[in-house]
Parts: sequence; C-alpha cells; structure tokens
Amino acid sequence: MSYKRLTPCIFIDSGKAVQWFDDRTLLSDDVVSLAKQYCDRGADELIVFDLSTSDEEHDEAIDLIKKMNRVISIPMIAGGNIRRAEDVKKILYAGAKRAILNFSKALSFDLIEEVSKRFGKERIAVSLNDFDTLFKQQHLIEEYSTEIVFMHRLDLNSVMNITKLPCVVLTDTMEQSEILRILKCEGIKGVSGLFISSLNMDFNEFKEICADAGIKMTSFESILDFSEFKLNSDGLIPVIVQDYKTNEVLMMAYMNEEAFDHTVKTGRMTYYSRSRQCQWV
Repeated sequence: MSYKRLTPCIFIDSGKAVQWFDDRTLLSDDVVSLAKQYCDRGADELIVFDLSTSDEEHDEAIDLIKKMNRVISIPMIAGGNIRRAEDVKKILYAGAKRAILNFSKALSFDLIEEVSKRFGKERIAVSLNDFDTLFKQQHLIEEYSTEIVFMHRLDLNSVMNITKLPCVVLTDTMEQSEILRILKCEGIKGVSGLFISSLNMDFNEFKEICADAGIKMTSFESILDFSEFKLNSDGLIPVIVQDYKTNEVLMMAYMNEEAFDHTVKTGRMTYYSRSRQCQWV
C-alpha cells in the first residue's frame, strides 16, 4: 500500500453540509456542488456521513448521495444512520463503493456478517473511535470488511500492530505537519477530516507538498515528455476525445505543451483552443 489518498468528507445534516459530527456550523448549503468541487480539485475519493436520526431524513440523504455520485468521477464511501441491511443496500445502490458501519454502536456487530455475505465484504467498511473495540471485535472486522475509518486520536502504531486492513484516518486537526505525519504511517491508506475538507483545498498542490516530504501519493504521470510527441505544423498534438465510461468518440481536439502538462498534473483533460488561443477544460 505505497500510494496514499486525500479523502475529503461531507457531513450531511438536514440536506446541507456541516463542519463536523458535533459541530453543525454550515459549510455549504449545496452538498452536490461541494462534492463536485472536491472531485474537480483533485481529491482521490470522498467520504459521506449522514447525520440524520429519522428514516425520512435518511432517505433524503440517500437521494443526495445519488446526485453526488452523478457528478463525481472518484470513489465514494458513505455511512451514518445505518440500522438494518436495507440501509446498507440503499447506500450501495445510491453509488457508494462501500457502506460504513459504525462500530461504536453494538447493532453493527450483529449486522456486519449479514451485509458482508449479502453484498460482499469488499463493499463494507467499519468506523472506529476507540482501540478497545478494534481489539475485541478484530475477528468480525477482518472477516467481514475490507477497510477501517478511524479517529486519529487513537494510537496509530497500536492499530497498525493489530490489523493489516487498510485504514483511512479521519481527523479534526488543522495542522499540516500532523497530516503529513499520519500519511507517513505504514498501513495508512489515506487521510480525511477538517484540513483535507477545507473549501480552499487544492489537492494537487498538497500532493506536491506530500511528495516533497517523501510520501507517495495517488497522482498522474506521463511516460512521455511533450517534446517526444510528433507535433503538427502549429506545434500542437491532435487528441481523440472519448467518453471514459462508454468509449464513445466525442471529438478531435488539440493540446499545446501547457494543456498537456495541466492534464498530467490534475487528471482533468485540458485542451488548447486554436480559435480563442487559450486552454479549455
């Protein structure tokens, strides 16, 4: 597990994004646009927590998860207010890669085997906020899930000594040095929380900071330099554009060196407009 991920999180409360589990300060009143913003700025995946307590609010959150899934191209895992197998089904069918079972609630101990066998253990993650639960429920967690989301106030080294499951650390720290320390820990798949979910976060720039600190990040690289391509008379590369889901050929466009470098850096296809003489995405 050499490449680490930056995973912003969205806490949904009454249809809006709020700051944290116990801090309902408004972050955004448009959770779908917020999810797209994180994706467009270079996030590797997304965590969504539904903070609702009723079935009606839970269904409203599921609907928002569906809408988010339509506008992002990164994996999403989601949890919150899961009390039965049907809740897991709704989350997965809404487009989440995994459903997160809250292991601070005993009902999840009884639920995990059922949903793991029904949907596949690769579709199940668990969240933890204390080491004791990991120690006591280790067999259940490793037998029926494939990922752990836990609070970094736990002793990371102790956790890594107990389990080999990939872990995402959810932290309320705003210290960049602490984020880098977490990412350097062996066995940590990625980091999430307040710092990573900042509205002004540029994930690609922060990945460069991580790389400078010796942390291998999920990023895009080209095996060819722009100078190795055969260019047309205008110094551009002709580019055939396809839909990545359907493989449908959409158009032929062009790249100059700046557009090529921006594509490699951000993972978002960027082209050069010959008529306007500028980049476009």
